[in-house]
Amino acid sequence: ILRRGSPVRLAVREGGAVRFTPVILTAVSTLLGLVPLAIGLNVDFALFLETWNPGFSFGSDNTAFWSPLASAIIFGLGFSTVMTLVVVPCMYILQYGFKARFRYARSRDKNILWALMFGLIGSTKVNLKRRGMF
Repeated sequence: ILRRGSPVRLAVREGGAVRFTPVILTAVSTLLGLVPLAIGLNVDFALFLETWNPGFSFGSDNTAFWSPLASAIIFGLGFSTVMTLVVVPCMYILQYGFKARFRYARSRDKNILWALMFGLIGSTKVNLKRRGMF
């Protein structure tokens, strides 16, 4: 999208829209699959195959081990989904702006330290024109 000449924010927005559905579907299906494990839902499959009665029960000896593990996976997956959909695109926009400012400063002055500071401060060309810096 950037190679076509689109602005970076538009490219990030379009990329986020394309990736939103697969990321959400994968996360939600995994989260919903882990909920029975987290709450300790047990099914007696042998009884189910014989009598068609699944024999649901909550809590067993295995719940003490599997419930914390499932809870950790659920909250970790939820956190990583938010990171993937919100934080990563924001960080990309910040990195893209830093790189553009760094390249501009590097082309104007060969001092790498000044170019690095210029990229970190975040001044734009408009602000620099107002300050008379270029």
